[in-house]
Amino acid sequence: MKNDTVQPATTGDAPLEGPAARLVSLGEQIGRLIDEEDALIRSGRISEAEALTGEKNRLAAEYHETLRILQKEADRWLGPAGSPRRERLRTASDALRRRLRDHARLVLRCKALTEGIIRTIGEEVQKRRQPLARYGPAGRSSTLMPEPTSLAIDRQL
Repeated sequence: MKNDTVQPATTGDAPLEGPAARLVSLGEQIGRLIDEEDALIRSGRISEAEALTGEKNRLAAEYHETLRILQKEADRWLGPAGSPRRERLRTASDALRRRLRDHARLVLRCKALTEGIIRTIGEEVQKRRQPLARYGPAGRSSTLMPEPTSLAIDRQL
């Protein structure tokens, strides 16, 4: 992959070129994909959100590879420490990091909610499966096994 052909991302007089421009572009693409996934999760369309995983993983792998390439020749593509190009890349990286943090929070909230629902269902099933203690003839305790319980979980949970 030749990164020199990527269109520069500009901020004032500090255009990013090569792998630096590609990294910013990939970060923006990942951010848009995460925003789309978050919207689908919030609207309860989980299976549609799952369909974005392949593309998200592909972009993340390309981002990682581009970052590795950029780190090898950072001075060439970004200039000296404190340069406008480095600041532009830092700003873009911080924006992506915030999006990822917010996305992780949403996913963790959904996970906690789902685990709570599953735990509650499991507790209810366990209660129904416990043997029933009854008194039989002559005042003796007898144990009756409950009827089998079927369990169905709606995928929309």
